[in-house]
Amino acid sequence: MRRKGLRRLPPHLLLRGTTYYLRIAVPARFRPLLGRAELWRSLRTRHLSCAKARSAAAYVRIDALWQRLDEAVEDSSVDFGHISRLAHQWLKEALDEHKLQLATGRDSHLSVAAR
Repeated sequence: MRRKGLRRLPPHLLLRGTTYYLRIAVPARFRPLLGRAELWRSLRTRHLSCAKARSAAAYVRIDALWQRLDEAVEDSSVDFGHISRLAHQWLKEALDEHKLQLATGRDSHLSVAAR
């Protein structure tokens, strides 16, 4: 039985304290390289609507990340540090892009997140 007032979150979002986090499963082929089955990152918000928008921006970039990692793995001269930096760069880019959208008023979730 669910308590009144509690919302069920999408499986990729977690609420820890008052901050939402994004949880992304690492494809099996990259798990040995990254040493993880999941990537977790703060979405730097306490608003669900903003967390959903930021996670959507991150998911748009995740496909590009996996492609870049595939290319890096094929290049045997690339070291683990480079691969790890690629894996962490994608979320920073997605969050930075979303912050720019908020600052310029181009984000449709601005009015909801500001409440």
